[in-house]
Amino acid sequence: MVVTPVFRDAAYTNEYRLIVAESDNDSIYFYNPSLAAAAIFTSLYFVLVIIHLYFSLIYPGVKKPPYKHRYTINLFIATVISTFGYVVHIASVNDTSNVGLYATSATLIVVSPIFVCASLYLLLKHFIRFYIKSLAEQKAVLFGIDPKWLGRIFITSDVFSFLMQGSGSGIAASRDWEGSNKDAGVNVLIAGLAMQLATITLFDRFIG
Repeated sequence: MVVTPVFRDAAYTNEYRLIVAESDNDSIYFYNPSLAAAAIFTSLYFVLVIIHLYFSLIYPGVKKPPYKHRYTINLFIATVISTFGYVVHIASVNDTSNVGLYATSATLIVVSPIFVCASLYLLLKHFIRFYIKSLAEQKAVLFGIDPKWLGRIFITSDVFSFLMQGSGSGIAASRDWEGSNKDAGVNVLIAGLAMQLATITLFDRFIG
């Protein structure tokens, strides 16, 4: 922090004001993070938490529907993780030099979509059985794989990508996101994201 006296003119040589200039050299961010945006996303995700809490836990217990809502549980988990991620992000915006807050918020926000993908994978076998009635035709389309196993394969890949992203963040955070640990951790994190992208791309191939 630099404090600079500024003299307005010769008539007011005995008067001065202080200009406080805050230095951003310690900031972890490469941009100016928006507190308003973080608050908006926190509010939106909290609304989704309430919605998915109802459909995942309350509605099945009260209404006793003939079909199950298991896939919505993953959506509920995703919204909870995202909400906490943006809550921590708000704290991080107010303390831009805190590595722990930054790493925690980034990890939660990046990891949460994995659970959204898991919900889609759980629905895959139902999509296939709805549009293709014959098991033989289903296996022909799926390269001989039974539809009930297809979702499990995608979810297994999803779990591995989750573990890679989590371990990458852990490696990078072990040295406060600095030095060789940061580079190694970021590379593992990117590999996990690439695996997640490849999995959802292959999933899109089956849906299409």
